Amino acid sequence: MLMPNTIHPTSRTLLAYLDGELPIDERAEIKAHVTECQSCQDELDAMDADLDWFLVLEAASRTADPPAPAAGLSRLLAATRAWQNSCDAAAAEQEEKHRVSAQRAERALEVFFGPKIAAAVRTHGETEGAESLLETFLGKRAADALITDIRSGKQPRLLSSDVS
Repeated sequence: MLMPNTIHPTSRTLLAYLDGELPIDERAEIKAHVTECQSCQDELDAMDADLDWFLVLEAASRTADPPAPAAGLSRLLAATRAWQNSCDAAAAEQEEKHRVSAQRAERALEVFFGPKIAAAVRTHGETEGAESLLETFLGKRAADALITDIRSGKQPRLLSSDVS
């Protein structure tokens, strides 16, 4: 917008210049004009001072947010503790399921291989070892079927109804 030197920018243009809202080329043009024109410089200084006062008064008129009530923090802590307890309970339940599954796998080992093999696996504490031993002797499909039945709590399909 190449401005002739004899024309002064409007107050709106000076305010946009002050707020940094003008494109770079216009900004450079206004800056050059303001450095040479004292009346525009005075108007810009007055606008800047008014804007500063406006910001101060506007900030002073705001009400401060009240501090968070202590009850909110207590509720948050209580909810966190309840969540932690539920996680602990879920972990304990999962651990119990694993223990029961391991006992069933040991019983199946005892049925198929006798008490000595089951005791040997039990002393090593390896449920995975029991499953791999079953897989070795029964084959993958039969071992998977047996383990699935054991984990679900069903009577294993591989055992006849006579065997207990």
